[in-house]
Amino acid sequence: MFLHILLLLISPFAVVPLLPPPPFHVVGIAGGICSGKSSISSHLVSKYNSSTLSIVPINSDRLASYPPGSPLFDSVVAAFPTVLTTSGPQKGTVNRTALGEIVFNSPPLLSRLESMVWPTVTESVQATLTSLKSPPAPPPPPTIVLLESASLVKASWDTTFCDTVWAITTPPGVAVPRIMERDQCDEMKAWSKVKAQEVAKDGASGSTSSSGNVRPHVRIIENDKEMSDLMVAAEAALDAVVKTLHVTMPTIPRGGGTAGNGAGAAFLLKKPLLEEVAEGLAKTTSLRALMTWTRGHFLLIR
Repeated sequence: MFLHILLLLISPFAVVPLLPPPPFHVVGIAGGICSGKSSISSHLVSKYNSSTLSIVPINSDRLASYPPGSPLFDSVVAAFPTVLTTSGPQKGTVNRTALGEIVFNSPPLLSRLESMVWPTVTESVQATLTSLKSPPAPPPPPTIVLLESASLVKASWDTTFCDTVWAITTPPGVAVPRIMERDQCDEMKAWSKVKAQEVAKDGASGSTSSSGNVRPHVRIIENDKEMSDLMVAAEAALDAVVKTLHVTMPTIPRGGGTAGNGAGAAFLLKKPLLEEVAEGLAKTTSLRALMTWTRGHFLLIR
């Protein structure tokens, strides 16, 4: 009998387990300007991304590009002709700083720009998520996508793409000095940028969206203290998501460092495959019984 089993295992047929796809979870990170969305993504990716838990960031601002010659470029330049750079090494491109100064001082103009940009960005997000869900063999580890956007709720991405939403709230009195430092602008300009954007906490409230879709679970993360406090809150939020996927957080090596190189990183399934195989083999008394058990657990493919 055991010779028959050995021949079966080394035959031209491969025994492939009928396992469910690896867990895939999209976290939407919503928040206003300088609320710490990108800082959270960068921190979690650098600390926890590993060979056994993939953390993939998607920054909507980086997807909102205006390559010369594209339909989006033509639409933006037609609507805001003064943002076209006419000299220097960037000649013929959109001056994003100038565009920002225009729209952040006028909510109607901001809405007009968003109506042109968001359909294109939404398509890019959809294509990225589809690609991540359909990777080449071998199967990837459990994947958590961090989708960050100041307009996550306004664009209805919370109900379209997300399984969970983290709403980062930052008091204007905290955000304004950060904007002044980051953008090298005066206080008046910083306040205009804050007022031009919706507050994440207000936009994320409620159990259903304006379209009637059920909202995902929303976790409020307050960003009103030090950056280290924000990172602690973000790690706790990630840990809560990981637990819903029935895996464990990657282990960080003693003495610091990250799990990005796979050192010390691990995740655990509820029941290892080898344990299940061993139990099945132990229950079989003949090759026919083995094949019967196999039919319910494995697929024979060439």
